[in-house]
Amino acid sequence: MNLFTRLARQFQAMRHERGAQRALARDEFGEAAAHARAFCELEPDNPHAHYLLALVYVQGGRHAEALPHLERAARHWPDDAPTFYALGVCHDYLDEPRAAIAAYRRTLALAPHWVIVLKHIGRCCYRLGDTRGAEQALTRYCAEAPEDKEAHDLLGYVSYRQGHLRLAYGHYAQASHLDPLNPQLERNARLLYRRSATS
Repeated sequence: MNLFTRLARQFQAMRHERGAQRALARDEFGEAAAHARAFCELEPDNPHAHYLLALVYVQGGRHAEALPHLERAARHWPDDAPTFYALGVCHDYLDEPRAAIAAYRRTLALAPHWVIVLKHIGRCCYRLGDTRGAEQALTRYCAEAPEDKEAHDLLGYVSYRQGHLRLAYGHYAQASHLDPLNPQLERNARLLYRRSATS
């Protein structure tokens, strides 16, 4: 390939990259996908092209199609936390909690300040029936994000399943405090209070 052809190809790739980004910003997923696919075809060895196409697919809810592109990007970028987070999200949506946990744990190893990942790990552990793992992850998360009512609600339940009634009551009470118009949370807190008082 001569220099002129190579430069023309690079210019086309840049045009499609910008087109994908602009369309994605407007939530025009069909147009964004067309540009991102063209970018990938023009630069098949460029991990950014694959990451961008995967991002378009994720934003459009096409998680299965995103996975191979994210896996390809991850091979080139083994230290990129956003890529592994996106892998976790895809596996999560595809109901593959074990693979999601592995990707989320890799994300957390690369970016320990991304505490939201602990919530995802806790949810996935819960889905696998690993209440101990869910309790550990969610306890760490709630210590960092005490205003997350959904996390306190789930942690209340997994603590209850572990037999930790006082802890369960505390988390249900916190969730009820954060969401006072939710009668189910208040009922859960009252029930756990009675049970913990008699245990």
